[in-house]
Order: sequence, then C-alpha cells, then structure tokens
Amino acid sequence: MLLESGSATLVRNDRKTQIRKGDIIYFRPNSPYRILNDYGDFSVINLFFDYTHFRDETSLIQTLFDCNFNHHINLGNDIFSDTKELNNTIHTTNFIDGDSLIRTIYIDAQLNKDYSQIYVDLLLYQLLILFYRFLIEHNNAKVKKIQISNIIEFINENNTEKLTAATLGKQFHYHPYYINKLIKEATGISLHKYVTEVKIKKAIVLLRETDMSIAEIAQYLSFFDSSHFSNAFHLYTLKSPSKFKQEIF
Repeated sequence: MLLESGSATLVRNDRKTQIRKGDIIYFRPNSPYRILNDYGDFSVINLFFDYTHFRDETSLIQTLFDCNFNHHINLGNDIFSDTKELNNTIHTTNFIDGDSLIRTIYIDAQLNKDYSQIYVDLLLYQLLILFYRFLIEHNNAKVKKIQISNIIEFINENNTEKLTAATLGKQFHYHPYYINKLIKEATGISLHKYVTEVKIKKAIVLLRETDMSIAEIAQYLSFFDSSHFSNAFHLYTLKSPSKFKQEIF
C-alpha cells in the first residue's frame, strides 16, 4: 500500500501508527488493517497479489517474441518463500524506487494494453526484489550503528587501556581495518585520533580533580611516556599539562 497523498492513521492489531505521503506498507497475506482519516483527506494505492500467481515470465516472453535467452534464472512460484524479511508487516519511508514502481504498476494495470499482465508481473517482481534489498540495506545500517555504538562505548569505558585497531579488533572479532573504517565513518576522524581525544578529555578531568602528577596520568592513560602525553595534550588543548594545571590553581 502506498499513501499517495495526505496523512492517515494505520490501525493493525489494535496498534495505531501515523502514516504520511510517500510511506509504503507491505502486509502479509490476510493481514487485517484499517485506515482512519484522523488528519483529513488522503488517498492510497493498494496492490493485491498472490505469491502463487507468479509464473516463469522468461519462458512466456520467449514464446511470445521468439527470443533466445542464453542466461536466465527460472524464478518459479516460490521466489520469495524463503525470504523471512517479507514474512512481516513492514512500514517504509523514503523508498523512492518503490513509490515509482507502484504508481507504474497501478497505471499500466488499469490501461490493460497488450501483454499488460506480463508487464505488471515483471514490475511486481522488480518491486519485491527492490523492497527486499531496501530492507537488507536498512538492516545492515542498523547493525553497523550498533557496532559503532558498542565500540565507542568500549573506548570511553576503557580509556585507561592501550586501545588500537588490533586490540579492538580482537575484542569485537573484527578486522582492524574494519574497526578503523567504522570509527572514521562515525566520527570523521581516525581511530588513533579519536582514542587520543578520549584520553585527553580524561586527562583534563584528572588534572582538575586529582593530585596525580603528569607522569602518573601519562602512565595511567597508557601513553608511551610523559613526553608523548604532553605532546598529545598540547595538540588537543594548545597548552602543556603543567600550564593547564597551573591555570586551574
């Protein structure tokens, strides 16, 4: 179902969800639902189909147009029977390709031109495949977001440890390159720079709230030595640790 215009309330299993123009909802067969016009006028395009209706469209086209396909896949009736992602009701937004295909299917089905049924079936194949890929990409994005969140949380909670792509890769069972890539995508900076910034923020807290010496802080935060810590601190704050501590007091 495509909400072609306006906004409405979708009711399914006693749960209400607001849907807006451009939203696409995929229902399993025999899924009861209602649409309420709580937000004024709206219009929808509904496509009803049965998986068992699908045929080997390649064979049909070969017969009709006497074409010779050297490479084709017999999709058969069970094309999506093992696709668990399509066994649930799914609500998508910003699925532009799906929006366009649904409108095309709806228009061509009404025109009922020569071979319209074959054309509509092929478009429906395309719609379901794109819908499946859209869901997979969305799920992959969600998984990546969780991965990044877990890594960043680990870095923040273990900022006193020596944290490298190798140690984090071992912790999360990812390749070090993948760890670097995730952090770069999330923060816009390299893993090394991000870890250093986290450690310097911790160092600032320690300088303000404890009597630890610069050498002790450097060792506590797993810097190579005091000089390494001082250089990193100056790069981040434009002040040396000793100058920073003097200004506090």
